[in-house]
Amino acid sequence: MKILFVYPNLMRQENIRLGIANLSTCLKKVGHQTELMDYTWGGTVNDCQKRIEEFRPDIIGFSSNSGEYGFCCSLAAAIKEKCNIPILFGGVHPTVVPEEVINEEYIDIICVGEGEEALVELLNNMESGSDIHSIRNLWFKSNSRIIKNGPRQLAEDLDLLPFPDRELFHYGRYIEASSGSIDIMSGRGCPYMCSYCINPALHNLHANEKKLVRQRSVDNVLEEIVQIKKKYAFSHIDFQDDVFALKKSWIFEFSEKYGKAFRIPFTCNARVEFIDKEICAALKQAGCLMLNMGIEAGN
Repeated sequence: MKILFVYPNLMRQENIRLGIANLSTCLKKVGHQTELMDYTWGGTVNDCQKRIEEFRPDIIGFSSNSGEYGFCCSLAAAIKEKCNIPILFGGVHPTVVPEEVINEEYIDIICVGEGEEALVELLNNMESGSDIHSIRNLWFKSNSRIIKNGPRQLAEDLDLLPFPDRELFHYGRYIEASSGSIDIMSGRGCPYMCSYCINPALHNLHANEKKLVRQRSVDNVLEEIVQIKKKYAFSHIDFQDDVFALKKSWIFEFSEKYGKAFRIPFTCNARVEFIDKEICAALKQAGCLMLNMGIEAGN
């Protein structure tokens, strides 16, 4: 099966969307084909139509945050006027307000929450002709009714997931645009409940889960860096986790092993109340140049 992903990136951020990259690599691993319509460098509706004609996808997947939702909707509507290809919306906005998104007439499927296992199951079932309407994490339109499947259990061992498909984005162009920086996620989830963030919605969605916050092993993170170094030249790493490592023991292990393996400066995000002198010293020794800390919740 073939899927065309659409990355709107209206803010022209010099970062790939790791969610799309994760989906692509999981789908390729089981034999499906993926392609990307990337608006980071500009583009029109006609550019997307041309990509559809060339690639001939079986399904089109949009990754949309709230600021990009209007653009994604207009593009999806234009696509539906020309071809009857199933359109799937995933990402932040469909996860936070799924009722709004599934009721758009030109959207056929939405993904609520993490999508790797759900999308693999969807394309496998489409290929085999099996029923698709009971796949957890996905909502469907079927015969004028909406099918709302519940959430599936979160993937607990992130080390089992393949590394993101950076080649899908022609990654060298992003590294050059960002002056030599690459993005990595060392874990998933956040225990905090900031009202402006998606995390309260994720906590509600997975209220029965014991392990919303999941951390990759240090060795797995370092192996990803090694793999990237084999393909690309870069000079800085930006760890994109909401909060970079929530366990002191993980930070100490990471700092020791990273400092021995690499001489690459990095940046990461932190919470004020989690930082102490020991953590700062360990990160600095490893090569951390800057900690980004939000103060909007301070007293």
